[in-house]
Amino acid sequence: MTDTNTPSKILRMPAVCEKIGIAKPTLFVWIRNGKFPKPIKLSVRATGWRESDVEQWISERVSASYETSTGGVQ
Repeated sequence: MTDTNTPSKILRMPAVCEKIGIAKPTLFVWIRNGKFPKPIKLSVRATGWRESDVEQWISERVSASYETSTGGVQ
């Protein structure tokens, strides 16, 4: 989603869930259905998301919501 050369903070699952306001099971469903970015592997048992990817996803949802609510007229 973002330039891989741009440094970004890594968010772990609890921080992602808190930031977007959903529970872990919902996040898993969204990832499985391609509605949320897949996490990156940090180690054998740890994964996380680039904060910039999460921020971009939020911005896309806000834009889509705005377009839907205004009929695409800005």
